[in-house]
Amino acid sequence: RPNLRPPLGTHERRPPNWEDDDGLLARTLSALGRVASRAVQGDALVITHGGVIYNLEHSLGVDDGRLANLGGRVVHIDEEGRVTLGERVTLVDHERV
Repeated sequence: RPNLRPPLGTHERRPPNWEDDDGLLARTLSALGRVASRAVQGDALVITHGGVIYNLEHSLGVDDGRLANLGGRVVHIDEEGRVTLGERVTLVDHERV
């Protein structure tokens, strides 16, 4: 089975019809905006693939390395739609399971 993951910073060996980072970011920000507009209580839980989190972090100049399995990131969206990152979270303490 060929390795479809390209070296960081390149676009080599991507699978057919892959979505580029800019397209993924635009889709992510649009979805987060829709979620924020519907979260009248102020908080919402969004489940996503780690690649989406990495892409969002990268767009905001953050590189915190690999996410743990079942890990995530707190994301804040203000009234004007500005996105800021909160802390990373882990839903399962892997040392205790």
